[in-house]
Amino acid sequence: MNNIDTEILHRDTFKVGEVFFNNAKGIMKLDLSEYFENVILKPAKERTISLDIVNRFSLIEYILPKDMCNTKILENTYSVPPSDDEFWAILYLLIFEPYLGKEILNYSIQKNKKYVLHRTLPNGNYGDVTISPFLNKLEICGDNNFGVIFRGSCLHREGRIFLYPNSY
Repeated sequence: MNNIDTEILHRDTFKVGEVFFNNAKGIMKLDLSEYFENVILKPAKERTISLDIVNRFSLIEYILPKDMCNTKILENTYSVPPSDDEFWAILYLLIFEPYLGKEILNYSIQKNKKYVLHRTLPNGNYGDVTISPFLNKLEICGDNNFGVIFRGSCLHREGRIFLYPNSY
């Protein structure tokens, strides 16, 4: 793990680039896919996120009962991807502040599971951000992580955990 200034963590706001690019101490050392870094992280690196944005919901898990594509997951859960700020706040709390994440989101991730969050990409389509704590990876699924991601393009395996916000 890096010896990053701990003042970056344990606060009400954070700058995306300071935390995710600097690989702040968390429950996992991040191995970002090139596609995740270029399409999701770089455009948001200067954004400051307030954790207040996630105080109005908790995370719900949906364990896939069979192999499913994005469209079917969204149909079964009646969910929509979190906003950009919600997305970054969720990732921050799950990865870098798991105790606070448990308190605010009523959820914490486990090292031996694989998680999926939907994310709206700049082109308006959905991408799937996969959190793999046991592999220390954060990546986007779809077309070998280099192409355009279309609705329904990723097939997720039975047993994976899809996370989505449940508004109060």
